[in-house]
Amino acid sequence: MWPSLISKAKDGGVDVIQTYVFWNLHEPQPGQYDFSGRNDIVSFIKEVQAQGLYASLRVGPFIESEWNYGGLPFWLHDIPGIVYRSDNEPFKFYMQNFTTKIVNMMKSEGLYASQGGPIILSQIENEYQNIEGAFKENGTRYVRWAAEMAVGLQTGVPWMMCKQEDAPDPVINTCNGMKCGQSFDRAKLTK
Repeated sequence: MWPSLISKAKDGGVDVIQTYVFWNLHEPQPGQYDFSGRNDIVSFIKEVQAQGLYASLRVGPFIESEWNYGGLPFWLHDIPGIVYRSDNEPFKFYMQNFTTKIVNMMKSEGLYASQGGPIILSQIENEYQNIEGAFKENGTRYVRWAAEMAVGLQTGVPWMMCKQEDAPDPVINTCNGMKCGQSFDRAKLTK
């Protein structure tokens, strides 16, 4: 269905196809990956490119409420001492492994715009500011770590964090959804 749907999006005036990367689909067991069939994210991005469009790759790895368990693999709950989406070594270990796997796949296929590919943006984390305060300093440290980890993967394209006013430079704070203009503090955007 991808070619037809992407074509219809293009005919409708879309320039950029944005997609999540579903950690729970792609790593159903620790270290066991599935990029076959409908999970073939490389083929999807190549189809976007073949139709002359750009891509925004939302690696996440957390998707929010749009997907069961936020897209996190259920096996994570069996990891001793894990605290999701916090300055927690077990969580950061598995998150970094998955993020690096995805980035390296895209790099090896030349899919970042810096390599002539269609991916013009990547996202790390998703709407984290909604819960950051609950983690106190572990939340703030996690945001900095996630940004540094992502930028350190050297994709050659900007990284973004959705709805994250304290996104560390050079990561871009973005917004998705309705009324974004009302939810952004314009003073923070222009500094």
